[in-house]
Parts: sequence; C-alpha cells; structure tokens
Amino acid sequence: MKKELNIHFSKGHRQHHIKKMLLVLILMCGLIIASPALAEDNVYTVIGVKTWYCSWDLGGSYKSQQSFLMGPSLKIAKDNFFCGVTYLISLNDYEFDKSVSVSRSDLDLMMGYMLHPRIGLVTGYKAIETKIDSNNTNIANQNYTSPVFGVTTNYPISLGSLDFILTANLNYLPVSIMHYNKQEKKSTDWGDNNNGYSGEAGIAFMIGDNIAINTGLKYQLFKWINGSNDKFKGITLSLDYRF
Repeated sequence: MKKELNIHFSKGHRQHHIKKMLLVLILMCGLIIASPALAEDNVYTVIGVKTWYCSWDLGGSYKSQQSFLMGPSLKIAKDNFFCGVTYLISLNDYEFDKSVSVSRSDLDLMMGYMLHPRIGLVTGYKAIETKIDSNNTNIANQNYTSPVFGVTTNYPISLGSLDFILTANLNYLPVSIMHYNKQEKKSTDWGDNNNGYSGEAGIAFMIGDNIAINTGLKYQLFKWINGSNDKFKGITLSLDYRF
C-alpha cells in the first residue's frame, strides 16, 4: 500500500511569498524608471503576468492535483541582447492527501543573446523555495538553486489579419538542494550537480503591436543523485505588454 501524503498551502507561507513578490515588483519598477538605456530607440521592455497550472509527480510514487502558480515578469532587450526576471508563487495546494502541505516559489533570472532572429542562447539563475508543513506546523524547508544554460526559439505566423508566434525553450540545470529540518534544527546538503531539465513550448497571440497573450505547456524534471526524481508539468498562460 502506498504511503499517504498531502500537500497544501498555509496562510503564513502565502504571506511570506507575497512579501517577496512585492519586493521583486518594486525592484522591477525601479529598474524600469532608473535605466537610461530604456529611452533609446533600439530598446524595448516587456512587462507581464505569468501563470503555470501544474502537477507534481514525486518519483512516480505520488502525484498531486493541479496547483496554480502566478507572478510578475520583466524582460528588457537591446539589439541582440536581452535579460529578464520572473517570480512565481503557488496560490493553492499541491494536494496528495490530507496530512502534509508544501508551498513553492520560483525565481528566474536570465540573460541571453539572439544568434539569429529565430534562435538564441540563454544563461541565468534559478531558485525554488519550498516550505513543508505537517498538521499546520512547519517541519522543513528545501531550497533548490542552479545556474541555467539553454536555447530559445521563435517562429512568426500570419493568417490574414491574425499574427501568431510559435515559441519554445529548453534548459539544463545542474541543481543543488539544501534541506533544513526545523524540528532537529539541522541543515543537510542533499548534493550538488543533480541533473535538471526544463522545457516549454507555446504560442503567442498578438493583439495590435503591444499586447500578447501566451499559452503553452511547460515541463520540469529534476533527477537527484540518490536515484529519485521530481516532475512538474502543466499549462502556462501569460499576458504581456511591450513598450
């Protein structure tokens, strides 16, 4: 018989992640206002809201119901160079059963260079923070951190007056994970250079010259050195405004 496990989201963890989201928003606004480069003709900025409706598969033993992640995004591009930041938090539970709860936040920092208008190279940094509760008591935290190396591509399509852009990206993440047991007050390094992979494919619907609605599928796989793995997959949806 499989061991029962439940994951849901506590009020305290939601407040913790929302405070971080507000900080990221303030930093984004400060960057937009303060950067003199944004006034140049060959620079554009994209601000948006991203969502990810995804499930969590714990090594094939447990699979959650869908959880909803949402947060702000910012991208700035000049000529062939671009950089950006995204911060997502889980707004509802990763539910497996009714005993354990886990909240999650994702921070993505990236920069890249377009080798061609249709393909580019990307590097950056990713951090995932999870907080684990048992019976409304925070028993452990886990932090995942990794550099990011990947590629991105796009292909525009016009059908009469309708404009679309097909998009895709694939990234490799040599992940490190740190586990903190709050009951024992002990931190454990669960290994460096675990293998992580992230991919997303979708389509952007253009509304005029400045607004885009993006939807697609996103998949993450983390293969740990102890032989276990975590899988996240689900539908993405975002709204972007370019200026």
